[in-house]
Amino acid sequence: MNLLKKTVSQYLLDLSGSSSAPGGGSAAALSGCIGVALVLMAVNITLSKSGSRRAGSRSLDMLRKKLILQLNDLERLIELDAVEFASLKKMLKRRRKAALLLQKKYRRCAEVPLKVINRCSIASDIFMQAAKEIHTSMLPDFLSGFSFLETAVLTSVHNISENTKYIYSAGIRNRIKAFARKDCARIVKNKKVALRLFVKKRSHK
Repeated sequence: MNLLKKTVSQYLLDLSGSSSAPGGGSAAALSGCIGVALVLMAVNITLSKSGSRRAGSRSLDMLRKKLILQLNDLERLIELDAVEFASLKKMLKRRRKAALLLQKKYRRCAEVPLKVINRCSIASDIFMQAAKEIHTSMLPDFLSGFSFLETAVLTSVHNISENTKYIYSAGIRNRIKAFARKDCARIVKNKKVALRLFVKKRSHK
């Protein structure tokens, strides 16, 4: 599909079209990308203001590199979700395919938004660490970054709920949903901790 090579307008045209791929999972990954990119901007601006002389700039640069890795992973998931779902659609058209193969495909479709949630959860850990160093003027962008992660996670949860309906094994269904809930709780907790760190930094100024 080469979604990453398309312009924003082209991607939105595909997303709003009559095909179900790209769909919610791809959009969730994109939302995660925007959240990470916003916090990366806050990190880069802080680094450019302080330079290498500021205490903590080395650790902030390490966090910047970690965020880039999460951004790259989320970018790949924008495409992967659409590819997996398009593949599932083709399989559904050929009803003669074994039910077991369909089960595997539904599971793979559920695993992509699960990966989106996991990457957003890891990114939120890095956001929290970066909150100690990021310039306080970047608070609105920083919180917006968290909000985009939360949007990505909520969209992914809906996606997982839909895809796991067709997985026969209750054990697999419950395991996937348990992972999702755990990572969702982690992001909410990290946002609260990061906000407290920002408030504390401002009060010391």
